[in-house]
Amino acid sequence: MSLTPAVAKTLRQALATVVVVPVTPLLADGNPDWAAYTTLTRRADNVSVVKEALAQLGLCRADVRPPSRLLPDPVKQEISAMLTSWGLA
Repeated sequence: MSLTPAVAKTLRQALATVVVVPVTPLLADGNPDWAAYTTLTRRADNVSVVKEALAQLGLCRADVRPPSRLLPDPVKQEISAMLTSWGLA
């Protein structure tokens, strides 16, 4: 699949809204709170969401490396609905 510049721009903007960059939380003494960081990053599916969207558009495989994980079917369907609503699928 080849994307026009306009479609590529739309895709970039859309995917940028789902990517979450975890910020390292700090303890009161200023040291990193690694327990909180681990909890936050475990919940973030940023890589998996982007890979799934690109895979549904035929631009890559949906495979991810740990600690990322494959998404459950309901989330994949939600991504599919978003791509469709954006006119990309």
